[in-house]
Amino acid sequence: MSKLFHEAITLEVKEDIQHRPIAFLYKGGKEGVEEICEQWRVSQEWWKRATNTPQDLQSCGDPGSPAKSEIRQGGIDREYFRVRTVRGIVCEMYRDLLTSAWYLQRIYD
Repeated sequence: MSKLFHEAITLEVKEDIQHRPIAFLYKGGKEGVEEICEQWRVSQEWWKRATNTPQDLQSCGDPGSPAKSEIRQGGIDREYFRVRTVRGIVCEMYRDLLTSAWYLQRIYD
């Protein structure tokens, strides 16, 4: 079984030079990464990032221009890792490649 977080939990992660997780803080404790079991990338709606011109973004709020809510968002671009910690916990985490933020998505029993 596993626990899937419907809203991913923000993590503070220590990375290696290739942006792979080495350790992370979870519930106030440091978890060292013993092994990266699997790694994959998810990129969805990538074409939306190319549809907004610099003029679209600069003119937001000008009369007759689209509102910020109408400007298309940049889709999803994430690097996922299934890791096993030093304590034997297996979890899935991802790095948002658009913001560089890390999130915990799932913990396996």
